[in-house]
Amino acid sequence: MPLGYQSPLVTLNKNVHTLSFTLHDGTNIAVSDRIDLGVVHGLEGRRLLGQLTFKYDYDSEKRVVTVCGTTFDSADSMCLTTVPEGTSEYCRQRAGGGRICR
Repeated sequence: MPLGYQSPLVTLNKNVHTLSFTLHDGTNIAVSDRIDLGVVHGLEGRRLLGQLTFKYDYDSEKRVVTVCGTTFDSADSMCLTTVPEGTSEYCRQRAGGGRICR
């Protein structure tokens, strides 16, 4: 697998992932499947998994989807949550720049 980024802590795979979401009328939260992003070396070589989420409003009659922009940090904006496989550790990186790690 080609490398996209490597450091003493983590190796990220250089892959392109295609994500699909089914939209439902009204206000909803889209959640992707977890994808394999690479390896966390400091945690016994565990796989690093990622998942994208975002809040949206959908009007199927008008065929309009509204999502939060990236101008400011918001709980409604697109979020990448990374998780070392088999742990309760996680990090959430929001599109607006906010980050929560636990």
